[in-house]
Amino acid sequence: MAQLLQRWRLKGPRQLDLTLPLAPPPAAAPPLAEQLAAQLAWTDAVRLAQALALPAQPPTAAEPQAAAARQTARDWADAALERLRAELRAGFEDPLLAEDAARPQALGDLALADALAPWRLHHAQQQRGMAARVNSLRERLRAHLTGCGAALAALAALDTVLEQALAAREAPALAGLAARLFGERATRHHALDAQRWPALLWTDLQQALWAELDFRLQPLLGLREALDDPR
Repeated sequence: MAQLLQRWRLKGPRQLDLTLPLAPPPAAAPPLAEQLAAQLAWTDAVRLAQALALPAQPPTAAEPQAAAARQTARDWADAALERLRAELRAGFEDPLLAEDAARPQALGDLALADALAPWRLHHAQQQRGMAARVNSLRERLRAHLTGCGAALAALAALDTVLEQALAAREAPALAGLAARLFGERATRHHALDAQRWPALLWTDLQQALWAELDFRLQPLLGLREALDDPR
């Protein structure tokens, strides 16, 4: 079970925040155990320890059925992840906003914050949709793992603990991306080019959404990877 924990790809909120362009490179991540210790409450740590302490189960007569279930789960997960990425990224690239961003725009008497209102709305809608769909797929993937042998069922239980424990810390960091994007970044781009700032900020917005999607998918990719080697 301790080996399975390594497949749970932990990335801190600070690393996500630093994916915006022109930010300094992130420092090397500390060991996984140190990251967890810094982010888990003691009650969560107890639940995590209990999940990790589950005894290993030897192969049983049901192993051939579990192998078949893993193949089914792999096929399903690959298709579901590909479809999710494609549909979410299509939503990121709003054609009307992209067309507006491509045109030079002088603000005139319009405040920058007012000009950014449609962009803020788009970003908030994409974040909400992304969270709902990724969380739903994660829950469904865990359900598949529970039928793929004892080790993967234990991993699904462990992932449930981690999701619940870390959600409260991740949410404020993810919500704070909008303040940076439409505050510091927008102001900087407008100061650099008062005509073409929308194109620069649109690129930032797209990259921020893609980075957030990659961040949110990390635990799902860890679960999917475990289907290839359930030891």
